[in-house]
Amino acid sequence: MTANEGWPSAGKQLLAELRDGRGRVALVRQDPETEGLVAKLSAALEVPAEPAGQLLTNDATPPDGDHVRDILRGRPLLADLEVLFSPALHLDPLALLRRLSADGPVIAVWPGRIADRRAIYSELGRPDHYDVPLTDVLVLTPIKVAFPDEVPYELERIPA
Repeated sequence: MTANEGWPSAGKQLLAELRDGRGRVALVRQDPETEGLVAKLSAALEVPAEPAGQLLTNDATPPDGDHVRDILRGRPLLADLEVLFSPALHLDPLALLRRLSADGPVIAVWPGRIADRRAIYSELGRPDHYDVPLTDVLVLTPIKVAFPDEVPYELERIPA
């Protein structure tokens, strides 16, 4: 992204970069500005923000890994990912997001922390604890903007 590139062009370029980098995902940090960023991404990219929790809890029994992938496939903007950490699903959430990105871009709101190039969810000792190093990931940190043509995030590229 060039410094003079505005919004929504930067969002569309982000989507193109993810399309070209199969296996690469963008993770959105949790922040007071996250909801606003997701709304702007949704509008600019003309896709809804899909709530994974709602999509995956419609059945009486938990879906298996292949069914989870089928349900989430083709949804480029994912939110409400907490369900992916359920021990009942036996999933590696980041690996799942990477597999989904083989079919198209994936931007996901990370429900935990992103720190020191690690994606973390929950606390050590809990059954839903998750802590993995990040590689080949784009991290979007929401920022407050004053004007509608300003890019509403800072982008960090974590190389492979």
